Amino acid sequence: VCRSLRICRELRKAPIEIPITPAQLEKLGMAGLSQRLAQRHFHLLAMRICEWVGHSSDKALFHWACEKIRAARGSAQTDEQLCQTILEKFQRCPGIGFADVARVAAEMYRPHLATVLLNHEPRSHAQVQVLVQLSREGDEKDRDIMLRLALDKAARSWDPDLMNSAISAACMGDPCERGSDIQNC
Repeated sequence: VCRSLRICRELRKAPIEIPITPAQLEKLGMAGLSQRLAQRHFHLLAMRICEWVGHSSDKALFHWACEKIRAARGSAQTDEQLCQTILEKFQRCPGIGFADVARVAAEMYRPHLATVLLNHEPRSHAQVQVLVQLSREGDEKDRDIMLRLALDKAARSWDPDLMNSAISAACMGDPCERGSDIQNC
């Protein structure tokens, strides 16, 4: 109860100014509060509150990374600098995935950033899915690069289903089709 009162009191102060009661906070939950603070661009506060109450701050950190990529769209910040900033923050949460952040980078027309972030994704399935998605959205040169990366990641995973999906994507559908040449895929 004391913890909830303290959080509510801090949220009422400027610049946050969220009038919330302990009963509303309990109903909203820490995940909901974290999400609302992140949407208002109070990412640091959201992460600190989560740490203080022992709740995961993954969603607030994910939101911060996506907003950082969106805000850097017209800036002079390079993909390497942006990736390094994101990696430094993500070190706090070892289980957080990079695939969804890479998707946002691709949506913001930063395919190089997306592929660099994917290199840090621990799940090969997520890596291959995002690379296949990037291959569908890019031009011919980027498509070939993304498909080769997807095939390489799938082969390194030793997962036959993943290899089949990457080969199917590379051959634009059915890899068993008579007209498709696997050497050209």
